[in-house]
Amino acid sequence: MSGITFEHQHLSVKKVLQTELLVKAGFSLLGKTNVPEFGFNVVTEPVSTGPTRDPNDLSRSPGGSSGGSAAAVAAGIVPLAHAGDGAGSIRIPAAFCGLIGLKPSRGLMPIGPARSEVWEGAVVHHVITKTVRDSAAVLDHTAGASVGDLFANSCIPERGFLKSIDTPPEKLRVGTYTAHPFGGHVDAENVAAVELMAQTLDRLGHHVEPLNKPPDLGKMAASFETMASVHCKADLDRLSNSTPMAEAFEAGTLEMMRRGSGISAENYVFSMRILREEVRRYLNWFATYDVLLTPVSAIRRPLIGASLTSQNTLTDRSFFQRIFQEAAPFSFVANVTGQPSLALPALRSDPVASSGSILTAMPGRDDLLLAMAHQVETIA
Repeated sequence: MSGITFEHQHLSVKKVLQTELLVKAGFSLLGKTNVPEFGFNVVTEPVSTGPTRDPNDLSRSPGGSSGGSAAAVAAGIVPLAHAGDGAGSIRIPAAFCGLIGLKPSRGLMPIGPARSEVWEGAVVHHVITKTVRDSAAVLDHTAGASVGDLFANSCIPERGFLKSIDTPPEKLRVGTYTAHPFGGHVDAENVAAVELMAQTLDRLGHHVEPLNKPPDLGKMAASFETMASVHCKADLDRLSNSTPMAEAFEAGTLEMMRRGSGISAENYVFSMRILREEVRRYLNWFATYDVLLTPVSAIRRPLIGASLTSQNTLTDRSFFQRIFQEAAPFSFVANVTGQPSLALPALRSDPVASSGSILTAMPGRDDLLLAMAHQVETIA
């Protein structure tokens, strides 16, 4: 399990289907990378194994939760690495390290045989890569739902993802905003990255339309927090049968569990209904555009040990508020809605000069997103 203190020496005895498909495609598995406990952080500094650092600047974090994977690719250890994304955990580390990070549409990647739909399908797995072409090529070997998957998305191009990106998309309507959805501060570096990306898309012939204000995400965020807390409670109950709670988990994780313990089944069901209603409302709003351009995060790449990472000093509510307000107010939305969302550097010549930006499309349009990103990659 992700970054758990008492299980950090645990070795899995079987592969999930996505790993089997990678091995079948000819990839070699070199080892495990570092992750925060349960993936509940946007930095990678678990108590069990210590911090992972950004190879481009060892004083800073590569982000999280797939920070170990991003660091391995950025350091040149591997050309790509597996990653998972529940609220931005592929895209934030990719952007912080100047890499490419695609969170595919919900249901596009196989889940089985032993893994279930984590966080009501919000968590999706793929890879972090150095190029858009590599991300597309991996999809050609791994995309496609497995038998019994609750969410199944069959939107795979007839020619495959890799060949499809060589056909530039026609003029697309791109909405963009940099204002914080919850009224917080967005680092000027991140705003500049979005503005630079908007200029690039405009040069490519796309219609870029600045939005006066961000969509209302308050109910969506509150329901997402409820869902994650209840799932945390269930997972910790299962894992802690033989180990005292205080010894087994980090304090921030325990605070999330306590919040989950206070949510009744009735309130959980009601919250999930609200979440689905918010998804419909948001996608109806989004349908006006082909692609949405936003910052990947509200914060600059954090220093190792910065206050955001001090999970042990936070209650779960302040922890979640900091995740949404400081780090993931833009990225978590695509996990809830099931949309494909991709992080890429604003400048290929200096990929870590900024924290990058994210492009998001309608569910099932991973091909469109990759084609646009490939366009950007060839001229940025």
